[in-house]
Amino acid sequence: MSAPQNDPGNEHADPLRDSLFAAAGRRDGDELARIIDENEEAIVAAFAGWQKVPAPIQDDPESMQAYAQGLLVVAGFFAQVRKRPELLERLTGGGGEGGENPLTVWQDQLEAAQKLREQLEFAEGISALSDLLVDMRDVKGSGVDHFLPRTLGMLGDLHFQNGQLAPAFDATRGALEACERAGDEAGILTYLSNLYELHRYEGETERAAECAERLAARFEGADRRWYEAQARILRAGEPLLRVVSERADGCRAEVADTELAGHVRFVFQRNRISRFAANVWGERGENHGRKGELEEALAAFREAADADDYTPEPRYQAAATCLFLGRFGDAAEWYREVEERAPGWFHCRANLWLADEATRGALSQETLLLILELSDRIADPERDLARAEAARDATPQVALLHLIAARALLALERPDEGRAALEVALERAEDDDVRTRTLLERANATEDAARREERLRETAAVGGNLVAAATAELLLRGDADGSSAEGEPAG
Repeated sequence: MSAPQNDPGNEHADPLRDSLFAAAGRRDGDELARIIDENEEAIVAAFAGWQKVPAPIQDDPESMQAYAQGLLVVAGFFAQVRKRPELLERLTGGGGEGGENPLTVWQDQLEAAQKLREQLEFAEGISALSDLLVDMRDVKGSGVDHFLPRTLGMLGDLHFQNGQLAPAFDATRGALEACERAGDEAGILTYLSNLYELHRYEGETERAAECAERLAARFEGADRRWYEAQARILRAGEPLLRVVSERADGCRAEVADTELAGHVRFVFQRNRISRFAANVWGERGENHGRKGELEEALAAFREAADADDYTPEPRYQAAATCLFLGRFGDAAEWYREVEERAPGWFHCRANLWLADEATRGALSQETLLLILELSDRIADPERDLARAEAARDATPQVALLHLIAARALLALERPDEGRAALEVALERAEDDDVRTRTLLERANATEDAARREERLRETAAVGGNLVAAATAELLLRGDADGSSAEGEPAG
């Protein structure tokens, strides 16, 4: 497509420039890329002329800032994506020492720091960015508005990842203030969100709530409602772990605020984010586990746990790995660590009971692994029923085996036998996790509407399994308007 034509009735109109700057202002990367793909050489040829600000906006500071930001975003896109730094160089009027433009150097150093982060070299990244800020302290021009907050923001993140919260706060506040001075709305949202997470991580609930309110004021619709709810929850006392709903578009809502139209799934919401190193080591552990390299997987999960004292996920994975290795006592200790950090994380409560039973010799590893396999999914009802019944006959005290058998029976359309198995499971439920899951199955298997509602309320009240309780809450609301909800939390 050729470049748009100018409006002959407006000497300052430039449709190509204006469409680019509009996409830049919206932070619409796809649209920006499309326009540049179709008009790359025309943009390069016209850019020098665009540096002269149109007369109609020269006396309007807000429009001037938006215009300058458009220049920076377009020039930054060319430098970062197209590897063409000449537009950034024009914004500073030429090269720096040795012919290098300081903004090009700045961009290269930011990319190098990002690579250090990906390699978990946080201290090295901090040192590199600190030196960069010193080196660039005398650089002038609109390019500084683009690079300074990004440098400070990355520095704040690196300090956080390195366990240094005080300098993380300082750098992140600096990034936010720089974006506020420049009127960079996207940057404001980014660094205000980072500050919000830092306060949550530090347990500074009032300051986190204030950040949530500031974020809410900058959004509309579901995002506004989300942050308004976060402010309320923080002030009331945010739990270590809860379940929230998530739609296909990524919008989250508290269970009480969830709109029932359409399908929703549940995700866990912790009171702290996880550190990047914990996520990286956790992924390495999962990769080892998929290859059957259990000792290597366990070592990686230990590294992940050491990288973040608060995160439950690698501890949960370490526990499961220990079960496969037959180290039941170690698994139990890991599950206890999970419960301390995130009470009700997946099936840590039920699995802790299983690990303790295996430790004292009351449960074989074969039966334990069968329970883990079938607890959440019946793939082949006939086969899985036979396997569950054989294990149940050998260890009838295990409520989960009765629950698994009940699910298989219900899937086989044998409702009377399924409901009878659920009653046995309820009688023998070892903990509130298993009890809540069983109560939900019993409610769903109940044909009488009034009785079903009563049992859903009982399920929601027990709350031992967060997902089952949340599902019951939404089903109670859905019964009134024909909607429904289901799901397991995303890992």
